[in-house]
Amino acid sequence: MGCTASVCCIRRDLIVVANAGDCRAVLSRGGTAIDLSEDHKPNLPVEHARIRKAGGSILKHRVGQRSVYRVNGDLSLSRAIGDLRYKQNKSLSAKDQMVCCMPDVRIFNRVPEDEFMVIACDGVWDVLESQDVVDYVRPRLGRVLDGTIRLQTITESLLDRCLSPDLQKTEGVGGDNMTMILVVFTSMNKRVTSSDGLQATLASLQPIIAI
Repeated sequence: MGCTASVCCIRRDLIVVANAGDCRAVLSRGGTAIDLSEDHKPNLPVEHARIRKAGGSILKHRVGQRSVYRVNGDLSLSRAIGDLRYKQNKSLSAKDQMVCCMPDVRIFNRVPEDEFMVIACDGVWDVLESQDVVDYVRPRLGRVLDGTIRLQTITESLLDRCLSPDLQKTEGVGGDNMTMILVVFTSMNKRVTSSDGLQATLASLQPIIAI
């Protein structure tokens, strides 16, 4: 069993994102969603070429209105930590295996309009687009600042929204595992209650995180 990961380092001037798999990191910049990572799916040209070179195949499946591409008809992502059965070719280096764990590393300059980041796994992105998530989170942050809700409530309610009420009707969409981290780093002289009940200040050097 493998897992995917997006790891972020937030500095005053930079955001550094390392991603391996189909997790996604998304930045809200003045209300506009900016993808900080690319989902590693088997049909991407670079991923497709590596998989084929390593002796693998890519099969396309229809799931309702969506097309899902799977390595050897099984795994729907092309990079992962684990999934060792796809990393058995002794003639290839670790980064050239059918499924590898080599991350893509991207660096972004921070600007004053940067507001928050969402890091979530594919169970969320199967249901909502990046802009959908930003549009959901952004107006609710004001309710955190005035003490109406906790920051954690936003993540919980968004995941509830993604859950399928009927997997047959949604053809499986909304039934995958879902994990989400919300990082707020807009510089504001306000105080909010974090998920552990402590008071903290929204500041560019001290992000507030809800998991």
